[in-house]
Amino acid sequence: MGHAAVRGYIEDWHGNYGEIVFETEEILDLGGGIIFSVMIQDARLAGSHARVQQRYAAVYEWVDDKIFRVTAYSDFDEARAAAERLALERADG
Repeated sequence: MGHAAVRGYIEDWHGNYGEIVFETEEILDLGGGIIFSVMIQDARLAGSHARVQQRYAAVYEWVDDKIFRVTAYSDFDEARAAAERLALERADG
């Protein structure tokens, strides 16, 4: 997926909302370019007063000072285990 495709995806996603805010609840640098976070997305639907909120975990993989991959999880334990496993693999690497 190239830059234009990623930008299009994010623009389409954000276009569904009249307002969107992300809050970081927890963030852990596990080393080796692996970051575990718990995020809260709070948004107002476009053209509406209705709000939606989502709490999720994300694992960020950094390579050469750039985000290489972000994986979102609804299961926080699964996300933390995946992040710890990736950090260990990179440390052994």
